Amino acid sequence: MKKSKLMPLIGSVLLLCAAISGVVLLEPLPAEPSASVESDLPVSVIQVTPTPHQPKLSLTGHTSARWQTQLKTQTSAQVIRLDAALEPGTLVKKGQILAELDTLQLESERANALSEIKQAELLLQQQQHEQTVALKMLAGKRSSEFARKIPQIAAAKAQLTQAKQLLNTIEKKIRDSQIRAPFDAIILHRFISPKQFVEMGEPLFELAASDSLDVVLPVAEQHWQLIHASLEQPKIEVFDRQNQQWPAKVRFIAPQVDQTTKQRQVVLAINKPFQQSSRLLPNQPVTIEVTLPAFPLATKLPISALTPDGLIWQINKNNTLQQTDVRILETTPDHVWVTFPSNDQQQNAKTIAVYPLTSMLEGVKVKPIPFADPTTTAAKVHFLTTLGAQR
Repeated sequence: MKKSKLMPLIGSVLLLCAAISGVVLLEPLPAEPSASVESDLPVSVIQVTPTPHQPKLSLTGHTSARWQTQLKTQTSAQVIRLDAALEPGTLVKKGQILAELDTLQLESERANALSEIKQAELLLQQQQHEQTVALKMLAGKRSSEFARKIPQIAAAKAQLTQAKQLLNTIEKKIRDSQIRAPFDAIILHRFISPKQFVEMGEPLFELAASDSLDVVLPVAEQHWQLIHASLEQPKIEVFDRQNQQWPAKVRFIAPQVDQTTKQRQVVLAINKPFQQSSRLLPNQPVTIEVTLPAFPLATKLPISALTPDGLIWQINKNNTLQQTDVRILETTPDHVWVTFPSNDQQQNAKTIAVYPLTSMLEGVKVKPIPFADPTTTAAKVHFLTTLGAQR
């Protein structure tokens, strides 16, 4: 091939190589990926130190009438006496006559019973006289008990005893025709009206003891160990719906748990609940505050620091999360008093997360941020929002 023909081809190849070299030389170097820096999760925390505290446990119970009973008539008769002032809510004394029934029929039955007694006494004397004669006639002879009038006298004595018992029964009915209060009581219901005819067994009044009122206090298992220790020297206060305070004492502890709720029951007693102008009535809910024994080391936390499961999140010295199970002593609208496990150094200051999240994991490193005011409304709103989201 001639040189004149090869020169353009060589030039084209050189130009192509120069262009490729230029592209390679001008291509920017790839940027090295920068190492990603993971930032720690910021967590609002509060520093707390355990201090001595005597907590109060607030529970809900209900009042119950003591010795609630119905007075029923023992015979069929007409009401001949009834005090119109004996309305429900009236206080009555023990032995006070509430009503009186007609005893005309009972008086007739008592006369018949007296007659039966005289007839039985006459029969017994007759049999005893015949026995005396028979024993003289049968002296020295073998004879049966019937001949010696032994069964006849036994029958006469039994008949006399029966007649006397019948008289006692009738006289008791006559006494019971005067309806009296069996104890100091308050009238809950009155079922009769003046001149009414009542049948035997029909209720006349419903009463309850006026000197005392029961308060039934169900105690859950989680609170039982706390409240049981304070029942030896209890300081118990009862508050009704008007926030009136009533002092109470322990009447008894139920020997078995409730079959439905599986809770233990403590029955309290309140003296003179009906004597004041503002009465504490049966069958109404009440709030019971029990002062528990003092704890040498208890920690006060904002209510938002407690998870719905009753746990808290601690931040360790290396700023990692640690979930801790605590024992709740007392709860208020803004705070909760707790104790830490015995193996945890309770006397040391602790760093607690104020707003625990459901996404927190144990051992994760966080960035603690001091929290100034744990009792603000925002703390309570955050806690309720978190609780609703978890449910």
